Amino acid sequence: IDLLDRMPAPYGLIRYGVAPDHPRIKGIVRALHRVMHKPEIRFLGHIEYGVDIKLDALHRHYAAVLFATGADKDRVLEIPG
Repeated sequence: IDLLDRMPAPYGLIRYGVAPDHPRIKGIVRALHRVMHKPEIRFLGHIEYGVDIKLDALHRHYAAVLFATGADKDRVLEIPG
């Protein structure tokens, strides 16, 4: 399994947006470490879909392609108070 990510390092929100000292977050990090350190998993960072690689190239090399997305910056909700 290849995990392609626009960010240079794995773990997304856990690494880039959540305080690491929360006990529940530490449990999630441990679980992710167990998965990401399996020899069947390969992380390929700093790859932007649509720029560095396109869907037709992914289909040529992989039997299945799964996209997982999230917000890359804060967004104002425009809710008073």
